[in-house]
Amino acid sequence: MKNVGLMNSVVNDEIYTPVEALYPILNYIDKNKIIWECCYGNGDLAKHLKYLGYKVIGKKEDFFSTDYDCDLILTNPPYSNKRKFIERAFELDKPFAFLVPLTTLEGRFAMKLFSDKNIQLIIPNKRIDFIKKGSSSWFLVIWITYGLDLPKQINYYDMKAKLKR
Repeated sequence: MKNVGLMNSVVNDEIYTPVEALYPILNYIDKNKIIWECCYGNGDLAKHLKYLGYKVIGKKEDFFSTDYDCDLILTNPPYSNKRKFIERAFELDKPFAFLVPLTTLEGRFAMKLFSDKNIQLIIPNKRIDFIKKGSSSWFLVIWITYGLDLPKQINYYDMKAKLKR
């Protein structure tokens, strides 16, 4: 089954998330909470979270027509469909954390979608090298979160820092 997040994509933006991309968000997620990895892809992100001791549900299902009883939605959505994923997460009204390009905060879409929401950001201090044959990341990604009660609106993360857990 094709990654359902990519079904309407005109580009091949299926890249996979290395475990270090999770480090900035992990200190804000309780291991007793149930995480829904809503854009399963090949399952790497869910596998990383499970290996680190988190409770994860996720499989190849359509995020846009599925809903799970969970405490948090977490994913690295296909960037060509990131807006749809964010809109759907707000519709579900559950806490979420999405790993997206920094440019997600630009333009009219961002103004319209985020201006009346209490989003919080985690900004790593270096680029993440995603897993895709022959590629490296040329853009900065951030964690856009909603409902996680982070210490500040904008939280910077040193990728060389040790996890508090």
